[in-house]
Amino acid sequence: MSDQEAPTPRDPELRSRVVRGVVSLGARGFVIRALGFVGTAFVARELGPREFGQVALALSFIALANLVAGRELASAVVRDREEPERRDLEAVFGVQLALAFGLLALSAAGLAVGGVGTLIFVMAVSLPIDATRGVPTAMAERSLTYGAVVRADVLEILALNVVSISLVLAGMGVYAVAVAVVVRAVVGAAVLLPASPVGLLRPRWAPRRVAAMLRFGAGVQVVGLITAIRDNALNGVVAALAGSAALGLWGLAMRLLQVVLIVLESLWRVSFPAVSRLLDERREPIPLLRRGLSASATAIGGSAVALATTAPALVPLVFGDAWRETGEVMPVLALGLMLGGPVSTAAVGYLYAIGEAGQVARTVAAHAAIWLVGTVLLTGAMDTMGVAVAFVVASVAGLVYQRHTLRRHVRVPVVGPVAGPTVAAVAGGLAGLAAGAQLGSDADVAIAALIAGELVYLVVLVLIDRAALRELVGLVRPAASRP
Repeated sequence: MSDQEAPTPRDPELRSRVVRGVVSLGARGFVIRALGFVGTAFVARELGPREFGQVALALSFIALANLVAGRELASAVVRDREEPERRDLEAVFGVQLALAFGLLALSAAGLAVGGVGTLIFVMAVSLPIDATRGVPTAMAERSLTYGAVVRADVLEILALNVVSISLVLAGMGVYAVAVAVVVRAVVGAAVLLPASPVGLLRPRWAPRRVAAMLRFGAGVQVVGLITAIRDNALNGVVAALAGSAALGLWGLAMRLLQVVLIVLESLWRVSFPAVSRLLDERREPIPLLRRGLSASATAIGGSAVALATTAPALVPLVFGDAWRETGEVMPVLALGLMLGGPVSTAAVGYLYAIGEAGQVARTVAAHAAIWLVGTVLLTGAMDTMGVAVAFVVASVAGLVYQRHTLRRHVRVPVVGPVAGPTVAAVAGGLAGLAAGAQLGSDADVAIAALIAGELVYLVVLVLIDRAALRELVGLVRPAASRP
């Protein structure tokens, strides 16, 4: 480590960066998902089910490969108190690059198979290019400056869509998407690297030098791997027990759930560097964690109410009456996120900041196991509603487990800060659902249900936990007033 420590922002500046980070990452999430939906819909229509299935399989392999060699491996630089030496960053990059080229070499075996194998190899050319962004992204997260990261992410998905659609229209078939994946990686690196203070690093092969950093990064990678396994296992269980139609209903439900997950993902991603910088200042974490719990619960509550109150009317209106069951399960899924989401933002951020990546992995694994077991027990009788109910059970169990885990390290109150927003969100959701049930099923009904739900949410929150609302406003107002 260098003799000179990284500048650590004081509390007002830190709060401003946290809010700006959450807002910019949230906006990024909405834009990327919107662009991705448009591009996917067009390509799927032009290619047809068989060829699009090949593309989906190849993209799944690339997503898993990027999990192995991607930015998570460099996560340790986010939590280090001192500014990492450039040689350390080069050593981490050297391991990432070696893994990326190793996976590229492994994918070359697909050339002998042809078909999907060749498609995977072409896409895998993007892996070493993506590896160049791992450390610069981690350094941006370390300082809570996400501007260049967001620009790179948005422009690369735009490039992916433009190139894939253009080449599909030119008759390149599935290879249009493969080439577009490589172009996406080039555009992302070209945007991010010049804006990064570390730029393009020279790879250095010195894994022993950064062994501790790599162990932490591997622990973060395990969390992503568990999540990927869970999602695929859930799909398999639903298809096996309830049939392909139920799997389609569940797939749409997961897409709609992204509305709230965008908020949660932004909070998860920002909480780790934010808590790390607070610990750098050797400040007492309990008051700040409590404020974070309260503010995140308030923000998630508003999003959950919006999803729960509008989905029952909008889903059959937009997608057709055959998808009505998806709209009916959304309020239950929103409840599960409300119960488990706020505490997870504090727990994950704090545990990563103190180096307990393994504990985060165990927490995610326990949640996944309970959700899967509940799905097996309930899906046969309840179809997709069984998966949603199992998710609520897993969220409650996760809340208890995360509370226990956090209190082993820091005596922060967990239930109190989130109780008010949770009760208010449940009241708002029920009020909006009741209003929608009385009025019918169209766009006007969805708007009326949304307004009723959010009004009740705010009124109940003011009555029982006005401080939670003040916490959120107190975080947002200073950041919003800065130029």
